[in-house]
Amino acid sequence: MFLISSHALIISNYLSNNPNDPNVSRNTIIIIVSCFINASYNNIIEYSVKKYRIPNIDFQIIFQITYFALIIIASIYYTIHNLPPIDGQTIFLYFLIALGLQMYMFNKIYILNNRNDYIPANILLSSLDLLRRIIQLIFSFLFFNEPFDGSIILSLICLGISSLLLLYEYLKDHFMKKIEHVELVEIIESK
Repeated sequence: MFLISSHALIISNYLSNNPNDPNVSRNTIIIIVSCFINASYNNIIEYSVKKYRIPNIDFQIIFQITYFALIIIASIYYTIHNLPPIDGQTIFLYFLIALGLQMYMFNKIYILNNRNDYIPANILLSSLDLLRRIIQLIFSFLFFNEPFDGSIILSLICLGISSLLLLYEYLKDHFMKKIEHVELVEIIESK
């Protein structure tokens, strides 16, 4: 509910500044589909690394090679048609972005690969993903002068609350009702 409220606040704020933008519904659908793909992707990674006991670095290599093979043609095409700016500052930014993405993916696989009796990896990762988005938004407001107003603050609060509620709900169920954590691998293999 808080996540939907956060998105609704951001959309209403955007529409108040851009009332005639026809892309809002299309972009909202893209966001919803992206959330579904991200959740599915996290579950697939957790399942595969635990079922096949793939070490973190091996999974990272497999991921990078597959990603490279899937994106290389589109990357070359769009780079030729929309040449990015190339100077010292942008190369440094590209380096930081690449390093950050590599560290994010490595840590994501590490989290999904570890057994945790208190918080399942996919719940922890979803909460961390929401917190990462909050930090990313704050960073864009502080350093890239994105517009910042009361609606944005309220939507950030809703995003933070949704992340904390996700963790709280699981922890409450786990400790109060003594629910045993069942891994995705165990569910699929039992069928």
